[in-house]
Amino acid sequence: MVVVALSIEEKAKKVWDEAEETMKHVDSAHIFSVANQSCRQFPMFDAKEITCGPLMGKGGFSNVFEISDITLLDKKEESLQNVKDSPRFKGKQPQSLAFETPTKATTDDARKDDYDEDHYDIDTAREIMSKRCMRFGSARYAMKRLRPDLNELEFARGALDLAIEIKYMSVLMHPNIVKMRGYSNTPRLSLDTFIVMDRLYGTLDERMQTWIQTNAMYKGCCGMTKDSVATQDLLKERLLVAYDLSVALAHMHSLRLLYRDIKPENIGFDIRGDVKVFDFGLVKSLDARFKAKMGAYGYHLTPCTGSIPYMAPEIALKEPYDKEADVFSFCMLLWEIISMEVLFPDYSIRDYFVRVCKENHRPTIPSNGNNSWPGVIKAIVKEGWDRNPQKRPDMKRVGTMIRGLLQDMSCGDETIVNRSAHMLDKSRRSFHNTFSEGNGNGSGHSMGDSSSGRKKLTRRRSSAMAATPATTTTTTTTTTTTMKPDGKPSTTKTGGSTSVHASNVRRESLHLNLDLSELEDVLPS
Repeated sequence: MVVVALSIEEKAKKVWDEAEETMKHVDSAHIFSVANQSCRQFPMFDAKEITCGPLMGKGGFSNVFEISDITLLDKKEESLQNVKDSPRFKGKQPQSLAFETPTKATTDDARKDDYDEDHYDIDTAREIMSKRCMRFGSARYAMKRLRPDLNELEFARGALDLAIEIKYMSVLMHPNIVKMRGYSNTPRLSLDTFIVMDRLYGTLDERMQTWIQTNAMYKGCCGMTKDSVATQDLLKERLLVAYDLSVALAHMHSLRLLYRDIKPENIGFDIRGDVKVFDFGLVKSLDARFKAKMGAYGYHLTPCTGSIPYMAPEIALKEPYDKEADVFSFCMLLWEIISMEVLFPDYSIRDYFVRVCKENHRPTIPSNGNNSWPGVIKAIVKEGWDRNPQKRPDMKRVGTMIRGLLQDMSCGDETIVNRSAHMLDKSRRSFHNTFSEGNGNGSGHSMGDSSSGRKKLTRRRSSAMAATPATTTTTTTTTTTTMKPDGKPSTTKTGGSTSVHASNVRRESLHLNLDLSELEDVLPS
């Protein structure tokens, strides 16, 4: 049987032809059709109303810019004019531009000066955002939009990604999930779509680099800890970040949403340093139509989706999967957070599929000496990356265990986790108030693909900001410094058209950034 390869244009047409059907499935997802959650209404902006500042991140599909000014047009009619002139939808009338049920939510931030309630009053939100675009000289918002240099296929996939993300972002309300503040006045499947979101100030990828440097300061020339109190405080800080991430994921799982792209580059920090998960383009609803038959485990969802080296084996090997796939990814990331080292720095993609996914190789967990981990963390990691997903704990249990450890480390003082608990309580009340006031499913746009890399100590590329997707690079020669298991740096040069490191690859199946043909002997047919 001869398989004829499609051209870029043919693949793009196929994506566009199937896009509306894809969005219908998103619209009928469990969170909307069964859980009956309503989408909030968001203000819409014309591209002419927004002045972009510096480029903060450049991703596979999108650029992220700081917003330096919002100047509203005099007439609302002008603001809607460009909808009819969208490159792909010219001549069509806009559909589902506004969310069907306007609701007003209470603030879900821990701080009173966030003026969140102003954002939720749709009649005044545009004006408020225009007047308060800057805060003490710092930008409050960022804009994400498609890159102008994409090919036809990338444009199609990027537009669909944005649509999916906005749809889910319209209902995801949690203090550790970045907030969408508005979007473009375009059809939800448009090349001109953009998203307005809270500006983030750094990623976990960058924060981990800081931890490595700080930890080095606490150690003497022989590697012995000089300041045990400071070292413990640094561990608490890292655990608190892990805890905040766990409760955000547990919240998504409670809504039967699978995140599928856990990695340091998708976890940011706001201006106060609070953890914010972003990039929801790979979110998938666990709906009954995808459930494995005859009571078997998991759901039949897109394989090879996510980011190496955090992708769960069942996803990589085309098996049914469930929320436990996120648990696996979280625990791989938790290993990096606690060890302050890089996962599999010398692995190729093939190495990851063979050694980690098929042969069950896992990173080493220190068991004794000054680098020994708390027993609770050891248990979480070992259970969480078990090859059998049904043996992994759920994310709620993971969060509970980390919280308990933090309390024990603080001699029962809950101050260290009170901030997260308080934020979560406010978010729950905000969520309840919002969705108890109306029904209806909103339209979707999305907020983003993002990925980048940690500087110096990893082979990932450096990031400009907390919303930047990585793409596969196979033709350039680069010099990278990695940390060996013994803690010593190792500098290597790579290059050529066939050498692709695992963590440079993202969304392999979904975005076609990786040719998996060379892995045919590894992957199931």
